[in-house]
Parts: sequence; structure tokens; C-alpha cells
Amino acid sequence: MDPVSLVVAALIVGANKSLEGVAEDSLKDAYAGLKGLVQRFFADRPVAKDVLEKSETAPQKYEPVLKDYVEESGAAQDTEVQEAAQKLMALADPEGTRNGQYNTTISGSIHADRGGVAGVHMNDVQAGFHASGGGSPDPH
Repeated sequence: MDPVSLVVAALIVGANKSLEGVAEDSLKDAYAGLKGLVQRFFADRPVAKDVLEKSETAPQKYEPVLKDYVEESGAAQDTEVQEAAQKLMALADPEGTRNGQYNTTISGSIHADRGGVAGVHMNDVQAGFHASGGGSPDPH
């Protein structure tokens, strides 16, 4: 499952379970945690924050636009947000989680040369390693 779909699915499931009144405290806590993390990415997007709030009372109605805001804000690319979404889905659908239904995949490439220099490129994330003076990472 792609990260955006995972985060939105978790938000919708959390809202639905809360609306139905069938959510256990652990699921409610997981939903509140995920929602709080996503709200950080919506800090300068008042309309997105409003959509997130409204999605609690009408999850299916707001799902498409919520997906757009989650994607454009970059929230779904945040490791902490992904982990919170996976935790919520594990509580809401343990069997689907065991079957790997909510695993996310990040693709990219790693390049290295014989001189101890390596670079990693994954979407908009870049990292590098330069073996200088004993093989410790170059912080620059």
C-alpha cells in the first residue's frame, strides 16, 4: 500500500470506529496520535485542518479531499506518521496487518564507488556517506 493511502485509510478507519462507538481505548489513542501528527503538517493549511476535523463526522465524504491534503503536505512521507498509521491499522485489522496489507514500500537507489563515497536517493530524500578519516560518516 502506498504511504498516502495507508495514512488516509487509517484516519478514515479511526474516525469510523470512533463514530460507531466500537473503538477500544487503544484504538482511540492511536487515532488521536495519528491525527495529531497529521495536524502538524496541516499547521499552515487551515482548510486542510478543517477537512481533517470534518472527516471525523463524515469520513467517506471527505476521504478524497483528505487524501489530496495528506499527499501535498508530505505527511505520508514522514516515518512517524507512517508508523502511527500502521499501528492504528494493526489495532483495527490485525489479520490484514499480519497478511502485509498495510506495509508501505519506499523505492530508490544506492550508488557507491570504491573510494568510500555512497549516496542514496529516494524520491525527495537524499543521504550520503563519505569515508573520511577512519570511515565515520561525513556530517556535511
